[in-house]
Amino acid sequence: MKVGRVWNACRLYGLWGLVGRCVLKVLSAVGIRLKVTYLYRKRLVQVVDEDCSGDRELFLPDFEKQVSVNPERFTPEKMQRVRQSFGVEGNHAYGIYDGEVLAAYAWTATRWLITEEHRLRDDTGFLWDDYTHPAYRGRGLHGKLVRIRERELVKAGKTVALVTVAFYNRASKVAFERAGYVVRSKLYAYSIGSGPLRSKVRKVNTDD
Repeated sequence: MKVGRVWNACRLYGLWGLVGRCVLKVLSAVGIRLKVTYLYRKRLVQVVDEDCSGDRELFLPDFEKQVSVNPERFTPEKMQRVRQSFGVEGNHAYGIYDGEVLAAYAWTATRWLITEEHRLRDDTGFLWDDYTHPAYRGRGLHGKLVRIRERELVKAGKTVALVTVAFYNRASKVAFERAGYVVRSKLYAYSIGSGPLRSKVRKVNTDD
């Protein structure tokens, strides 16, 4: 089991990504919280009719059924976050099934940036919390969910999609870049001990 987890981590993050995750854990152990993410942007120009068997919008009961199917993913803590996400106006989840198994799912936000703290522009949607069951990785489900969500955002009148990706997540960076997303900024958030969370933004690309 541990060998399988290490292999999956290598596929997702690569060697330098794993090193980066280890560095973050070491810093956290000494009281330094650091989060580094890339902000990607894409202009949506048309509805993408994605033919994907088994895809549909998800609701809370769909996630609750997965607790017994995939307990390692859908822990009590994860389910609490799922319930909170459904409580925010404009959040929607979409998934792809294989029988009773939720093989992959992901979220969109159309009004708020995940929580009700930062309001999105009227023309902008946000993609987040992409997940593929380990048994289904490497089958292109992540890319299909990106196109499915772009389709739904266009239907909702959005012309721009944003997504943030952790600096160590090689697989997600490659997938979004292949889908036409361009890095706009590098975001840093950090705190020391019990001090306040501070943030810094470094522009990477200012072109549309």
